[in-house]
Amino acid sequence: MRLMVIGAGASYAECKAAGLSDAQSMPLMNDLARKLWADYNPAPFLEAFLAELGQPFSANPVQHFFDLEEGQEGLIEKFFSFAWSHRDKFYTPFGRCWDDLLYHGLMRPLNSIIIGGLLKTGEDPKFPLSEKIASLLAPDDVVLNLNYDLIFDVALKNVGNEAIYSPHARQKNRILAFKPYGSFHMAVDEAQHRFGFGNVEFIGDVQPSKGRIYASFMPPRTNKSFAQCPHSQMIVQPLLRLQPDIVSFWGIGNPASDIDLQDAYRLLCAKADRIEYINPSERDADRFSTNIGRSIIRYNSAQDWIAVS
Repeated sequence: MRLMVIGAGASYAECKAAGLSDAQSMPLMNDLARKLWADYNPAPFLEAFLAELGQPFSANPVQHFFDLEEGQEGLIEKFFSFAWSHRDKFYTPFGRCWDDLLYHGLMRPLNSIIIGGLLKTGEDPKFPLSEKIASLLAPDDVVLNLNYDLIFDVALKNVGNEAIYSPHARQKNRILAFKPYGSFHMAVDEAQHRFGFGNVEFIGDVQPSKGRIYASFMPPRTNKSFAQCPHSQMIVQPLLRLQPDIVSFWGIGNPASDIDLQDAYRLLCAKADRIEYINPSERDADRFSTNIGRSIIRYNSAQDWIAVS
């Protein structure tokens, strides 16, 4: 059994394979804030966060954050950690500012990037690079998808490898998929403590009548854990009981916010015969190998991995 782990770099790679510029592509951690907040101000969290850092008042706090971020790796994760810890403090007449941040400062901009760059009017979504990867998976393989977007989900569907999503039990001839950080086709009803998955399709910014899609999102933040989000914990628990023979990581870096995954990675890789790491960065590969305590086989690109798989 193979465990395929999908990260932000996989969605970025799909965009680059489609010929999109960096500006048009899905974000990585180093440009996440600039792409999320190109026309959005995450107030009042941002002003309060900058004040806590001891920064002087700025008439343009978003640009001030961008300037600070150039010299401070992981600042976006610290911001989301601050916003999470104050999620019930700031309100508008319409509700929590935290919900506004998740919707307007996370979900909508990511959705806009996909619609503007990868989707073509009148055509069914196609993601050729991801589909090549998906076509090499067997029905008894498992996918851990850390992305909110549906790029790899649609790729699986397009090649006939449709998934069943945890915590649902595995079904015959369907890949078992885990999306503990949330998904564009997952809605959470926080009041009723319920969640569920819808069809694997792009529906824009529409929110279902029961629950909210953005409520499923666990943003990157320092010191986060699955235990902080009951639906995330429920989704990931069955994964930790598996013992894959091969673990393949595509587009996974080493951001500080992945601390909640490090123990899971070590557990899942402990008895694996082969660990594959698709990432052009040797630095990321060395750090990742050290973190999990195992030797890995690095591939510079998805195309390189496909060529030998």
